[in-house]
Amino acid sequence: HFPKSLSRVRGVDFRTPTDEELDALAAYQLSLGRQEDFDLPTLELSSALASTGKSLFLDSGDLFETGAGHKNCNGCHFNGGGSAGMSFNDATPGFPDIDGSPRGFNIGAGTNVNETPLALTLGLPRDGGFGQILTVFGSFGNTDDLPPPFGHLEFEEFNSPPVVESADTGPFFHNHTVTDLESAVAFYGTPAFQTTLGASVTPVSISPGPNDPEVRAIAAFLRVLNALENIRSSIDIAIRGRAMTRTADLNDLARLSLTETEDAVEVLSEGALAAHQEPGLKSAQTELHSASVALDLAQRLPNPRAIDNHLRTAVEHLRKARSALANPATLPLSFRN
Repeated sequence: HFPKSLSRVRGVDFRTPTDEELDALAAYQLSLGRQEDFDLPTLELSSALASTGKSLFLDSGDLFETGAGHKNCNGCHFNGGGSAGMSFNDATPGFPDIDGSPRGFNIGAGTNVNETPLALTLGLPRDGGFGQILTVFGSFGNTDDLPPPFGHLEFEEFNSPPVVESADTGPFFHNHTVTDLESAVAFYGTPAFQTTLGASVTPVSISPGPNDPEVRAIAAFLRVLNALENIRSSIDIAIRGRAMTRTADLNDLARLSLTETEDAVEVLSEGALAAHQEPGLKSAQTELHSASVALDLAQRLPNPRAIDNHLRTAVEHLRKARSALANPATLPLSFRN
């Protein structure tokens, strides 16, 4: 992905990695980030708005069900992760709930983000995601011949990404044409998505307006999940920092922990939560700001003992912020660090 020239001549512009290097890269990548998904049905949040968003996120119906008004977020982002929870058991009349498969699986589905207003305005080339077959859409994708009433179908497919980290990873979708989280949630109410095959299999009943109360509640819920992940990561990094002996390592890990903490502050201060003054959210923001001050000092100080003291103080504030957002007993074990 970073050759000496775009000619990409093997042995000249790049070399292929060894098996040992690939193993090391895989081990490194698997060690990063979240190691667990939330158990959303049991998760207790302090914010009433985010709790409403959680209920909407978990509001699932049946496959191919029409007119029921379900949101079905959990069907494609089971427990906020990147696995679909759908169950294709046609022996059950009407099919089971969309999130009826607790193990889930990785799904390739087209959401038609090629037709967001900005993508059309810019005239962006269509991206078909997976596949190498030229489709009727003018992109490369996949085709399949299914039993009636479907017949021959052509797909532009993309895996469902995790949404726990979504609030601080915008702009959204593969073409980066949606700038804010609330608009990304509202996309599923627009004609671009509502006219897709995916919408007929997994019907989504939601407003196309980013200021709609239900849209903003779901976005608020995702923002709180994101902040909880930022806090988990920040605590983890700070604790690792306290085990270091070299000042440079202590400063570097304090800086990384600060970045995660600042992300948490940001996602709790924008969009649907920008003017929301619930006590739990305000308390979490206060504690996060205090942690940021301690971490900012820790990344600059030259004395290891002083750095360690500030890292310890930051962890205390981060844990208080987490408790202000959610009941720690309802979080996965790795989120109780």
